[in-house]
Amino acid sequence: MSSRPHPRRARRAPPPPPAATAIGGVTLPCLQLVKTATFYTRALGLAIKGRSSRHVTLDADGVRLVLVDAARTPGFSRGKSQTAFLELQVPDLARLAQSLQAAGARIFPAREGSQGRMLTTRDPEGNVLNLVQQGR
Repeated sequence: MSSRPHPRRARRAPPPPPAATAIGGVTLPCLQLVKTATFYTRALGLAIKGRSSRHVTLDADGVRLVLVDAARTPGFSRGKSQTAFLELQVPDLARLAQSLQAAGARIFPAREGSQGRMLTTRDPEGNVLNLVQQGR
């Protein structure tokens, strides 16, 4: 019997999981479903892809934005201080700013950022929307 310890085999790291390649959708719990859906369709121009009494599904250039009535849908809740931050790519920031002003939205001053010209606003639920028009 040998008193020498047996060499340990080096453990191989497990392979990394497959990466997500795209976001298919985002769900926002809402306290004011109709008002919030109206904002996204009229002020931002998103198309309605489906609706029920508990949700409205919008299309943001192939990404689903689902607005859910938090009070009527099991599993969803929304506190008054709970907010999300969304960044949306837009083709014409100046025209969109006019639409937002007409809808009565508060718009923070436009600025240049690393991705292009941008402005920030909030939806009726208080979610922060960063609207970006990429490189000019």
